[in-house]
Amino acid sequence: MSLGLFHGQWTEPSRYLCYLALALLASGMKVNLPGVHGTMSVIFLFILIGVRELTLAQTLLMGVLGTMIQCYWKPKSWPKPIHVAFNIASMASAVAGTYYLFHSDLFTGWARCIAGASRCGPTDRRRCL
Repeated sequence: MSLGLFHGQWTEPSRYLCYLALALLASGMKVNLPGVHGTMSVIFLFILIGVRELTLAQTLLMGVLGTMIQCYWKPKSWPKPIHVAFNIASMASAVAGTYYLFHSDLFTGWARCIAGASRCGPTDRRRCL
């Protein structure tokens, strides 16, 4: 997590601050899902947007801060520090994994083939599979 946060690029700070403010507001919204014990935060939508639009450092910070807000905003019972640390580590690893997968050559090549499948010839389609 520290590698992504401190050695990353910080581009377009005004756009990032807007995304961060919206993500932190959304972190306080908890959605109850039927059949699931616990709640789900709306921040996952902003994490997906961050993976697409922002740098790894910006997306990691947004995910970590959002997770902290979700843990401490109107909890049914006050969370233990080890639970908060686990949630933060889980979010950080999920964000980093998603970010690296999305920006990998494997994914971008596959997505390019899917997006242009109607324009690909039969030999190009075989390369996509």
